[in-house]
Amino acid sequence: REIREDLDTILEEARNVSAGGPWDMNDLRYKKIVFMQLVKLLPDSEGEQLSFDFLGEYERIEALLAA
Repeated sequence: REIREDLDTILEEARNVSAGGPWDMNDLRYKKIVFMQLVKLLPDSEGEQLSFDFLGEYERIEALLAA
């Protein structure tokens, strides 16, 4: 249960990232590592969906930071 809460928190934080922050590239990379490790502890179908959602946000934030 705590794993899901942690993943939900990271995903929600990612959804709230805008061009002004609060994450920088180091934060983004760190959160990706943590997220992808935690998601491995969930059942495959749930982990796959959360990974898909997070990676979509990752790409969006990466583009924001590159601009």
